[in-house]
Amino acid sequence: MIQIYLQAQCHIISLLGYTPDDRGITLYTTHLQYALNLAPPEQSEQLRKSGRDTYRVVLEKAFSLPLAEEQALKGELSIVDARNIMHKVSMRMQEAEVLEKVATLCSVSVAMNNSPEAKQ
Repeated sequence: MIQIYLQAQCHIISLLGYTPDDRGITLYTTHLQYALNLAPPEQSEQLRKSGRDTYRVVLEKAFSLPLAEEQALKGELSIVDARNIMHKVSMRMQEAEVLEKVATLCSVSVAMNNSPEAKQ
């Protein structure tokens, strides 16, 4: 899910003239932050909440976490709640099933990079 999120970001920012990589995402984020600083407070807050909600959905789906329920109950998360969520994410990332998926995807990626087709 995180991979899909990042690929979607790269695809979208490339349509806006940014390079579809980490540098493009960083530059886009910098420009977006600058634009948000110039925007009226209501618009800025609406965009901040949209970005927050999108990222929570990605974490919720990717790591099977009940973040929507927590958000509905608490509204904004405290620093402690955010740290607890990141702890849950890091624990899920260390589960055998996730590590096996990553290893499989990496081995496929390496195999494809070493293939004659990739070298052309």
